[in-house]
Amino acid sequence: MIAKLNAEHDEIVGSSYALQIAFRDQDVEAARSACKELGGLLHPHTRLEEVGLFAEMKLDELFTEHVASLCAEHAELDVELEAIVAGDLASIPKMLTLLNNHIDREENGLFPAALAYLDDTQWDKLHRPELMDGPGEAHGHPHEQ
Repeated sequence: MIAKLNAEHDEIVGSSYALQIAFRDQDVEAARSACKELGGLLHPHTRLEEVGLFAEMKLDELFTEHVASLCAEHAELDVELEAIVAGDLASIPKMLTLLNNHIDREENGLFPAALAYLDDTQWDKLHRPELMDGPGEAHGHPHEQ
């Protein structure tokens, strides 16, 4: 699960470079296209996190608040993407900073904590085929708060 989420982070970051270029060129159409591509990667990823790893981690009171803040950032990323699609290119730097900081918090905070705290039964739940192999569902789920 952690390897899958890290690999998806790499794809998401790679996809975000098109937004940097659109911002540099002040190209609204390129930004919209980049947001659609980025959203297509981000939405299944955040769903997997929220119904998989985050759901297990928040069972421990030690991580409940941290997981809630990560879910709130997922919702904030959606708001920023929508603003960019609506033509607000000034939102691009904020969205990219949020995205990179969010990924850093996961990869250097929650993911190592998961490796240390989750037990074998929890990992078995996380590695069930519908999470690991299933296609991402269309975005439309409410983010947990």
